[in-house]
Amino acid sequence: MVDRNSIMSYDVCTCGAITLYLSNKTQVNLKRKNLKKFELSLKGIAKENRGKLIHCNHCINHWGIDLCSCGSGLAPEKCCEKVEMEVYFVEVGSCYNPDNLYREGGIKKEIPKKKIKVHSIFEARKKVLKFIQDNDLGGGDWGDCGDLFNTKFEKIGHISYNGVIKFI
Repeated sequence: MVDRNSIMSYDVCTCGAITLYLSNKTQVNLKRKNLKKFELSLKGIAKENRGKLIHCNHCINHWGIDLCSCGSGLAPEKCCEKVEMEVYFVEVGSCYNPDNLYREGGIKKEIPKKKIKVHSIFEARKKVLKFIQDNDLGGGDWGDCGDLFNTKFEKIGHISYNGVIKFI
């Protein structure tokens, strides 16, 4: 996942892809039309003055956050049959929050934990943030929810209240 604040500058290739230069000295590639899908904006970010890129990793090597990891150059949802759609589960719910004693409206009921099936880490993050917003949860309400599991229900990571993903 790309943090908007880590984008230092960008270039545009003749293929239409954008190369984002990040503060940790790495590059990320994606098609301009997919910026919104990944909740990214280039507003206020400096465009590199290197001229137009003729070839980038997106069009030559098929590397990009919007491309299937098999290297086919296709979007994951339109990829070849050799690659199975990834499946993950993310746990959502709420727990008792002692801060609720001071919250206007009083104590909120706990929401029992449940696992939601998703097809990407990005989708899991979006579902978590939507659940938090829809249920008006605070950081204390989120508690130990947000665990991320593979298809064998082995914990592989955690999505925190603010959407930060940590893998174990």
